[in-house]
Amino acid sequence: MLLLAALDADAGLTTMRKAASDSASVDDLAPAHQAHLAHVDEAVGHVSFRHLLVRAAIVHRASLSERGSAHHSPAPALTESPEPRV
Repeated sequence: MLLLAALDADAGLTTMRKAASDSASVDDLAPAHQAHLAHVDEAVGHVSFRHLLVRAAIVHRASLSERGSAHHSPAPALTESPEPRV
């Protein structure tokens, strides 16, 4: 879930959960939150990172297959969106 948040700064928690086949939880983001690397706002449904380099480091540390999966996993969740984002 952290990689999904790092790859798409505009993705909401609901989209991330659907992208992870509902197997992900906000609790998965707790270590990053506790380390003050990310802030999870459940009321708004958004994850923000302390610095852009934190996002870049998360993406960089992921394997090629993890990044590929994370890029493809939101597609089914986004088909339910009423309007495509530009």
